[in-house]
Amino acid sequence: VFWRKQMRFQFRGKSIKTNQWYYGYYFKKLPFMPHPFSSKAEQERYESETEHWIIVQDGGDWGLPYSNGYVTIDPTTLGQCTGMHVKTTKGHREYLYEGDIVDFYNAQFEVVWDKDSFRWLLVNGTFECHPLVVEMANTIVKVGNKYDIGQVSD
Repeated sequence: VFWRKQMRFQFRGKSIKTNQWYYGYYFKKLPFMPHPFSSKAEQERYESETEHWIIVQDGGDWGLPYSNGYVTIDPTTLGQCTGMHVKTTKGHREYLYEGDIVDFYNAQFEVVWDKDSFRWLLVNGTFECHPLVVEMANTIVKVGNKYDIGQVSD
């Protein structure tokens, strides 16, 4: 199976403390409820005090149930899982996330969510883009992500 619906609600993000990737569910902890007509200073305070978490499941031991923990992440590294399972340069398969860099017909593309068309796209630095469809799963190779290897190169 190359496409999993339940994985579409998984996210990843880099921890602020350890700079490691964490996978789980995204939660945005709001410091207070902003007023729609609040001042610019209050809006800036709201943004600076908002925390972004990945909720991770800690492994249970000795038959005890799993418990949930959270990791504070850098919101600029947040990416949602596409649900597509693709090959990597190391030869195994991994899920594809927003911000991943893939090789598609000898060109590198970034996986992005298009809010206007409500679909995943493969976009490179030029105007070239392709909609991400399940039939591509065997032709796409995951190279890395834009946070660890830099921006998409032509």
